[in-house]
Parts: sequence; C-alpha cells; structure tokens
Amino acid sequence: MFVFHNKKWKKKIGIIGLRHEINIGNYLLKYAIFIKLKELGFEPYIIGTLWKNYNISFLKRNTNCIIINNSFSEISQKDYNILMVNSDQTWRKFDKHFYEYGFLKFAKNWNIPKFIYGASLGFNKWLLTKKDEIIARNLLKNFTGISVREKGSIELIEKHLGIRPEYVLDPTLLIDKKYYLGVIKVYKKKVNLPNKYILTYIFKNESITRKYIEITSKKLNYTIINIDKKKKFYWKIYIWYF
Repeated sequence: MFVFHNKKWKKKIGIIGLRHEINIGNYLLKYAIFIKLKELGFEPYIIGTLWKNYNISFLKRNTNCIIINNSFSEISQKDYNILMVNSDQTWRKFDKHFYEYGFLKFAKNWNIPKFIYGASLGFNKWLLTKKDEIIARNLLKNFTGISVREKGSIELIEKHLGIRPEYVLDPTLLIDKKYYLGVIKVYKKKVNLPNKYILTYIFKNESITRKYIEITSKKLNYTIINIDKKKKFYWKIYIWYF
C-alpha cells in the first residue's frame, strides 16, 4: 500500500469515497480501508456525500464517518495530513461530485500527500469524455501514488490518461477475516438461516455465475439464498445489519 509507514508523515488521513448509500460493497470497502489504516497507525476518517438520506448506521458505528452536506469545500486543509481516494467505482462518473471524490479537485492546491488506492472504473470499457480526460490528467499530476483494483483497467488508463497505475488488492481483502466474523457475530442470532447455505449478492443477470452457484449448491447440498434489492429479504438484511 505505497509508503504509508513514512515516519515523517503525521497520522490524520481523510478517505474520500463514493457517496454513502445502501450498498453492501460500498460499506465493506470503507470499513476495510478504515481498519487497515488504523492497523498501520493512522487516524482515518471516511468522507462522502449522503445519497437520498439513507440510513448509514453501520458506517457511523464502525468508522469515523464524515458526511459532506453540500460541497467538498466543507473540508479544510488543516483538518487532515494526508488524503486518499478509496475504491468502489470512484472513477465512474456518478454525479456532480465526480472530480471531487475521484480526483480530489477541491484539494488540488493542498500541499499534503495524496493517494488513490484501488480506483475502479465500474466497467470494463472507457466511458469518460475528452473533457473528463483533460481535467483528470491535470489533477493527477499532484498525486504521490495511484493504483487500481481491476487489472483490465490498467491499459485503458494508460491509454487515456497517460499514466500506468499500480495493480493492488481490493480493499476488502486487506484485513483479516476476524473483523468480518466480528461483525457477523453481532447480528447472527437475528437472522433465521439454514445451517448450510450459499449467500449470493449479484446485481446483474450473470447467467454463468448463477449456473456455477447452482452446480456448487447441488454438489454440496447447500441452500442458495440470494440478496435481491427488489425483494423484502434484501431490506431485512439492511435493517438487521446496517
């Protein structure tokens, strides 16, 4: 994870990510990077806008969670010693804050170390415009380290932005499983599940993935439980866990 052990650097680090919203991956990425940076001796803060006023009690309970109410100008240079862009599709243009959460535009003149850890394009193809590329190229000049979590995005980024980022682990894989087991233990008794099951969380209709899961469940005699955003079980999971 770059040179985060540099003893000359102070410890307060702002982690800028995609908006806080009801999304398991979004939560776990932020939780994991928070835990990892704490292990490395930093004082991390998870920063993002709040989408649709969703309940983000999980982040509030398990991280130092900062909510941007209107604009990223609410953050001051004196607040942090280091800034980092976290993963979770931070290089996918979701909303008007794209240049802020993806490239730290609000901090372009700040004289502190800035990193991008495990940025994701969200797709396996390039979707940014020529205007986006010009702005991004200019902002990226001020970063100490840049990395991505998807190997397939390296060539695309090199072609369109003129840099070759490092290839790193998804943030959720940086921490020991004991942290996830600790989260599960708190809520396990509240969820009525069979003893042996495969829990799936698939956004799109990925037929190959689903077929593999079905074959595996039959071979092991495990029940398949799918978290579907359109069904009540999905929302029960969020009420219990987050």
